[in-house]
Formats: sequence, C-alpha cells, structure tokens
Amino acid sequence: MQVGNFSLEADELKLGQLRGNRFVITLRNVTGDDASVIRSVSELQAKGFVNYFGMQRFGTATVPTCAIGCHILRSDWAGAVDLILRPREGDSMTGAARKAYVNRNYKDARDLLPVRCHIERTLLQSLCVNDRDFHGALFKLQRNMRLMYVHSFQSLIWNKMATLRLQRYGTKPVVGDLVYSGSDGSCKKINKINYGIEIIILKTGASEEADEAAAELLAAEEGATNDEVEPATASSSSASTTAARTDTHRPLAQVLVLDESNVDKYSLSDVVLPLPGFAVQYPGIAGFQAEYEAAMALEGVEPSHLRHSVREFSLVGGYRKLVGTPKDFEWSLLRYNDRQQQLVLTDWDVLQGKPPVESTPDGRLRALRVSFTLPPSSYATMVLRELFKTETSSAFQANLSKSINPATTL
Repeated sequence: MQVGNFSLEADELKLGQLRGNRFVITLRNVTGDDASVIRSVSELQAKGFVNYFGMQRFGTATVPTCAIGCHILRSDWAGAVDLILRPREGDSMTGAARKAYVNRNYKDARDLLPVRCHIERTLLQSLCVNDRDFHGALFKLQRNMRLMYVHSFQSLIWNKMATLRLQRYGTKPVVGDLVYSGSDGSCKKINKINYGIEIIILKTGASEEADEAAAELLAAEEGATNDEVEPATASSSSASTTAARTDTHRPLAQVLVLDESNVDKYSLSDVVLPLPGFAVQYPGIAGFQAEYEAAMALEGVEPSHLRHSVREFSLVGGYRKLVGTPKDFEWSLLRYNDRQQQLVLTDWDVLQGKPPVESTPDGRLRALRVSFTLPPSSYATMVLRELFKTETSSAFQANLSKSINPATTL
C-alpha cells in the first residue's frame, strides 16, 4: 500500500460537507458491437438514470438491513436483535455460534464467532450481562450502525415509490409532483427530453455478512440529515429520550407542488420524491401519500412510528431527485488481450507521472472505461445498471465474473 499527496489545511472536514464522489470504472469483457455501446452511453448522458438507492444500501446479509430497521421503528428490540443473530441458511462459518444463540447460550455463541463479526459479538456480550435487555444491547452498537437500519427502511420505501411513480405516471412531470423551490420561488425553463428509462423493483439481501463500513459511508454521505436536532437546552446523552420532548428538527429543503400553471416548465430531472418522515411534504398526486402509507404498512410500519419515542429513531424525512445525471462524464473503449492487464492508472500511478493505458490494436477483448461524478448518496452501481441494463447484486456479479474466468476466486 502506498499513501501520499498530503497537504496541511486550515479547516478539518466534517460530516455533511461531502459535495460528491468521482468514479473511474473499467468494465471488462464487454460484449455487443461498438454501435450498441455508443448508443447506451449517449442515452445515459442525455437522459440520466433512475436514482434508486443501490443494493449495498440494504446490506450484504441474507437478512436485509431494512428488515431490522422495521423492527426498530416498531420498538421491537428483541425482534431486531434476533434478525441480526438468528441462524442463516448456508452460513457454515458462524452456524455453530448462531445455534448456541438460539439455545440462549450467549457466552458460547460470542466465543464461537470470529472476531470480524463485531456487530454480533457486541450484541451477545451485552446479552451475557443482561439476557433480557435487547434495547440496551442495540445501543451498544455504534450510532451510525443503529441509524443505518432505519435509514435503510426509508430507502426501501423510496425505491418502491420511485418505481410506482414511473410506472403509473410515465417520464414527464405531472400535476402534483414535487420539485425543489428556487430561492425566489420561480420556475425555470428547460429543454424537453424524451425519457426512455428502464424501471425496476430492487431486491434486497445477498449472501455475505453485514458490512459495518456501510454505516460509516452512510454517515459521511448524508451528514445525519435525517436526524432530529437536539434543543439547545436538552442533553443528548440519553439514548431513550421520549416523545415528551420538544419536536425540533433540521430544516428541510423547500419544495413546490406542481400545478397546471407550471408543470410544463419542468423536466423529470427536476422531480423529487420524499423519503418517509413526519415532517415531509408528500406529492399532491391524488392518493400518492396513501401509497406511501400502504408500502410502509406492508413492512409493518405505521406513520406514527416515524415520530419515535427514542429521539434518534425519529425520522424527519427528506427529498431525493427521481432522476440522477452523471457530471463530467468521460468514456473510452479499449482493446486488450490479457485478462489480468491493468487498464486504468491508480492514483499512485498518476502521482508518479505514468502515461495512460493505451488500447491494444486488434485486441481480442474489449473494455469500457468510464469516469463520472455523482452527488452524495447517488450510486455508481445504478449508473452501470442503466448503462448495461443488468442486475447489480453482488451475487449476480460474482457469478458473472466466475462464468467469464472460472479460475477467479473471490
């Protein structure tokens, strides 16, 4: 590992200051003719992509993080802990430990788990002290991790509503849609675009253990924008502050409900959908708020659960663009022969002044190299899904890699 390019700055970086992420991605073994690739790239640049939350938002375990979040919102602490610790099909690595958990042998379960299972070990250690305090066990986890579960629930509902909005009302703004309001409340003129965007219903869950790094990434991306603000006179040290508190929360962005007088002045790229929360404005489309509530009810969550008795689990809500647009998009097709050949420079290579990797004339294999910038909490995997119209789950991609190169080990 090499590190470098450090500089001393006057101010430190803080959560919420992230302005975006720059991606450089090389897609190997590209099939189809050059014309098809060029057409897909051109459509992506012109129309953008459905701004779904990516699969990694829901964790990499067979039990998705959003399911745990639903139990937390219902204050079902035992159910939330059980979803994290229960036995999982095909999990030979931690199977014995999880069986010990089922038999309430919490100490044996903890000791049988590998050190890398930090979340599970933390919960079990707490249950060793008090085997009935599931609420207390959850609060032994890092705050970012606890919030990841409930924010994952919001993401699930948003994805479902994005699919419903596009399926039912198409790719043009309609009366009742929401857009961000300008500082002067005015509308902006846009160039009309004929969107042809594929709509999906994202599945959750995969086959690996939950990754704590996702919680850190979540906090860095969002700067805890869903959390309530503590009143200036209140202490934030208590984990179980109840609903008797003052309902002070972070100010939300101003939104405008489109009507007949302005709907034609906006594009689909202007439309936003709310993340469920007790302080958001829902679209003015007839029955659309009821659709949100119905989607939440399917997960066992009622609107009243969003204003939670535990302050940090109260969900104010927020807004998210329905369509994302990659910025500073660059791409090139490369030919190569060696499957192991490095096709893109690392940051260290760039710092050392190495020349760019060139295409091999008449190479038998092709690769697409793309680079682009996305705003916080937009997913490069969703850009790639739109580009190639393919599934983005880790299991699917792993199987795809093995089919291309059976010798690959992951």
